[in-house]
Amino acid sequence: MHDVPYDRFTTLQKRAYRQAPHLVDVLKAADCLDRYRLPHTRWWPDLTRLRITVPDWLQPAAFALIVRSEQAALDGATDACALAAARRSLTPGQ
Repeated sequence: MHDVPYDRFTTLQKRAYRQAPHLVDVLKAADCLDRYRLPHTRWWPDLTRLRITVPDWLQPAAFALIVRSEQAALDGATDACALAAARRSLTPGQ
């Protein structure tokens, strides 16, 4: 969804945006950051397609979460455990 310009939304997408613009903006940003887990360069985030500002610290954090959760999964962790371990690695003390 992040690569769909706002002015090219379908009628249904425009309706959803009118009803919950902040939610759509957050979902577009989340989709944009999710591109870190996809290996092809054309899928890397294009922050110019967002209306909200993604803090500078968030892109490296999203990338670290992907790398750490994927490594945990490769090491045999379940999906839930891999995500939890990655999250804990970014938030020491929790």
